[in-house]
Amino acid sequence: MKRLWLIALFSLLAVPLAAQTRGYPEDSGNAFLRVCSVFDNNTDKLPAAEAENVFRCLGYVGGFTSGVVHEQRFAEAATGRKVPAAFCIQDGVEEVQMIRIVLKYIRDNPADAHLSTPVLIIAALRKAYPCQSQ
Repeated sequence: MKRLWLIALFSLLAVPLAAQTRGYPEDSGNAFLRVCSVFDNNTDKLPAAEAENVFRCLGYVGGFTSGVVHEQRFAEAATGRKVPAAFCIQDGVEEVQMIRIVLKYIRDNPADAHLSTPVLIIAALRKAYPCQSQ
């Protein structure tokens, strides 16, 4: 029984350490590639560690893009003026598609992979979904 407790304790400690070495998608473009490249694979049958990355990336990109849109609306309401949008995502675009766009952008611009992930997401989505008129 004592060995079981030690194994459980080690397992609990190992998960955060493994996550720290891989980084989080918001750390940089390099971290985004490490964590979110799981979307290059078939996401239907993934090991548990990679499935965690799926949810981490989906949550981050979905939350980030929603936050950008809501911030624009808040700024417009607060100032009473039109605020330019960072990007104009069309209806029907899913988070998985946005993640793949960001992955491609970072791979196509490796010199910028050290930049913060929000900067890279905005650049990627602005290129993929430019606003027609502002």
